[in-house]
This record gives sequence, structure tokens and C-alpha cells, in this order.
Amino acid sequence: MDEKISVVIPTYNEIDNIQKLIPNIQRVLEEITPKYEILVVDDNSPDGTGKFVENLSKKDEKIRVIIREEKIGLGDAYKFGFQNVNGDIIFEMDADLSHNPKDIPKFLKALKHSDIVVGSRYIKGGSNLYRQKTRIIISKVANFLASFFFRLNRLTDSTSGFRAYKRKVIDTIIPHISCQKYTFQVEILEKAQQFKFSIREVPIKFQDRYDGESKFNLSEILAFLKEIVKKSFSILKFRKTK
Repeated sequence: MDEKISVVIPTYNEIDNIQKLIPNIQRVLEEITPKYEILVVDDNSPDGTGKFVENLSKKDEKIRVIIREEKIGLGDAYKFGFQNVNGDIIFEMDADLSHNPKDIPKFLKALKHSDIVVGSRYIKGGSNLYRQKTRIIISKVANFLASFFFRLNRLTDSTSGFRAYKRKVIDTIIPHISCQKYTFQVEILEKAQQFKFSIREVPIKFQDRYDGESKFNLSEILAFLKEIVKKSFSILKFRKTK
């Protein structure tokens, strides 16, 4: 393929997982195109994640890392990463091995007929592997709220963090994104609909993390749901005034 692929991965204390993830991504991308880059946006991880990737980048110019001074939020990390890559196609992936790089060709195929491709756990062929039932329930509640308030009714997994975007989507939407944390995933889709970009879902098997602690703890979950509701009401208020 002629297009350059960029993969953006936010990290915070993911040194064990990132050591496995980057080679896995490279093996897949090398079979597709020599034109790719992997950008890790690290929020100054105390476990040395950023430094590890920095050492890799000295040996391989296709691997890059930006180490930020503080941890602001997932959405802010993605926004920062998107603004610092130059691929024609931009992927976002979790660092904790939840997403299988072998699915990348599936995304690229679907992207030929859409502007955004979202990996879904909730369409035919998708699933949650070894995930706690409480987390699945929370995920489904969040997706329901997003679908209802943000009018993402055609999507089954608007909180999914495994996605591919065409460059024009990122250039158009990112300046209009305000959410800094997990709600970013929903807001970017809501903005995509406003700008009439097409969105398609492909099935993925979400694998719960192997190593490390989930960043999406109880306090983050409650904050996420609160932000979803808050953002939803602001959207409804805006629509009423139009």
C-alpha cells in the first residue's frame, strides 16, 4: 500500500506490556508496508516505560516516543499523539495487550469503504476474553449512555480504544475536541458524525490485560460516567438552542 500508517499508543507504567506489544505490531506492519511509524506517548512513567521506548527508538527510526512531564488523561495523550504523527492512516491502540495487532489488516480493509473504523466487542464475531462481568456491564452501560445522548445509535462499541482514522478525519476533528480523559473516545465519534464522516465497526476479541494494573479503576469509571452525562446534557442544551 502507498499510504503511511501511524500507530499511537499512550502509556503509563506499561513497561512489561510495551516490550511485547511493539514487536507484535511491527511484525504485522512489516507485511503490509515499509512506511509506518509507532509513536508512544508516555506520561513520565515511574517504571521506565518511556525510557525503554526511547532506547528502542535509537535503534529503529520507525519507533518514536514523546515523554510528557505529567499524566493529564487518555484523551489528551491521544490528541497530543495525533498531532505529532504524519501518517495517512492513524491507529489508536491500548498498551496493555488488550488489542491484537493481527486485526490491523481487517481495519485497513474496512477503511477502504469508510473514514473511521472502530473495533467492536459487541457485534457478531466480537467478544470480551477473560474479563470480569462487572467491567462488561459497566462498558455496556457507558455504551448505552453514549448511544442515547450522543446519538451514536448505529454503533455498538463507542468506547472502544482500538480504531483507525483517515488523516482528513484527525485534521478536521481534533481541534474541536475538549475531553481530556476517557470520554474522548465518545466525543471524537460524536464530532465525526457532525462532520459527516462515515464510521464502520469490525469485530475484535478484547483480551483483558496480562500484566500491570488497569488505569480504569473505580474512581476513573465513576468520573467517566459523570463526564458522559455532563457532556451529554451540554449537547442536548446546544441542540435545543439551534
